[in-house]
Amino acid sequence: RAAEEEADRRQRAAEEEEKKVAQEKEEAQKRQQEAKLEAERIAKQEEEERAQEQLKKEESKRSLSPPPIDVDASSSDEEPALVGKKSRVGIEDPPPPPVGEEEEKEET
Repeated sequence: RAAEEEADRRQRAAEEEEKKVAQEKEEAQKRQQEAKLEAERIAKQEEEERAQEQLKKEESKRSLSPPPIDVDASSSDEEPALVGKKSRVGIEDPPPPPVGEEEEKEET
């Protein structure tokens, strides 16, 4: 009988040890999965940061390119104003050419 009890005790201890090992294995897998997810999240975040940096670089290139044009335009203030007036006249007032023709008729 003592041998049976000893066998039962050993059996229970073995089962508990198996449960413990299984639980530890499960926890290790969870930690591994969490670490993987964290690594993916970090990688995604770093990729987004790189994309933002690239966007900033492109925007700064774009914003650096136009200012020289703007500087040229603002250095000769008359030219942009004239261009603006010409384009407005061309769009808003098609009649001026006939007015010019009438003036020519009056002259001849």
